[in-house]
Amino acid sequence: MTVTSTRKKSVSLCFRGFGITPFEVESLVGSRASLILEKGKPVRQGVKTLATRSAISFRVEVESDFRLAEMIPKLIDYLGGVDHLLMVRKTVEPEFLEINFVL
Repeated sequence: MTVTSTRKKSVSLCFRGFGITPFEVESLVGSRASLILEKGKPVRQGVKTLATRSAISFRVEVESDFRLAEMIPKLIDYLGGVDHLLMVRKTVEPEFLEINFVL
């Protein structure tokens, strides 16, 4: 018996810890964010826990048979290319960047 999943894979780029608003980062990147956290604001609606640093994440979903080796290039292309992302990183000056995979 074979079990198949209908869940899609995704890859995301997250900027964490920066001095400008997440909405300014979203504008610089030019793509809609999948997650926005503002420092000092609740991490989710109805929760008292406050974000200790600003964060913004951009996600691309891919089909379940999409190869892992193709996921980062797809994300980079979606977000405007390497040169564009380097310019954004230089402007935003995040504490760190992370790439997350949902497989």
